[in-house]
Amino acid sequence: MTTVLDVLRDRGYGDVDEAALVRAVQDVLPARTDGGTGALPGDAETFMAAHSGISMSDEAIAGAGQRLAARRIAEAAQTLDTAAVAALLGVHRTRVQHLRDDGDLFAYRDGRLNRYPLWQFTDHPRPLPGLRQVLAALGPAHRSVVTGFMTTVHPELDTGAGPVSACEWLAGGLDPAPVVELTSGVAQPW
Repeated sequence: MTTVLDVLRDRGYGDVDEAALVRAVQDVLPARTDGGTGALPGDAETFMAAHSGISMSDEAIAGAGQRLAARRIAEAAQTLDTAAVAALLGVHRTRVQHLRDDGDLFAYRDGRLNRYPLWQFTDHPRPLPGLRQVLAALGPAHRSVVTGFMTTVHPELDTGAGPVSACEWLAGGLDPAPVVELTSGVAQPW
């Protein structure tokens, strides 16, 4: 039988923190208190069917939970903890914390640990140049918003060879100002 760790290793994520993956699944799958079924109470299921167009069958709910857990596992597999970032950059752990505090690195909390998405490092490996300005312009945003913004190809960021993502733009050493300008559509107050 193939395990999640087998799939991740096959995709090049051999040094994945298994505990981080377990926490990722725990975060998206709350404890079931309904006796084991995913069904909604009758009125809620009727309302959802009438107004949302979403199927609330046990199979649909289970499938949605599995897809959400898979996305969360993939996200966690593409991050490093503080010690791994220190090793990657060849610096002490406290330097990593200073880079985070100064806005040169993006991290989110995972239990008691900080997790650093891999997209923010160049191939050399160094933090993306200009990331501080972009993160400041984004302001406080959920990790999925920041990751989505940084890794999505933006037509406005055209290098001449075609549009690129914000992290590819910054990794190329290009001016962060156009990326900062794009954040105005993202950094909206809730």
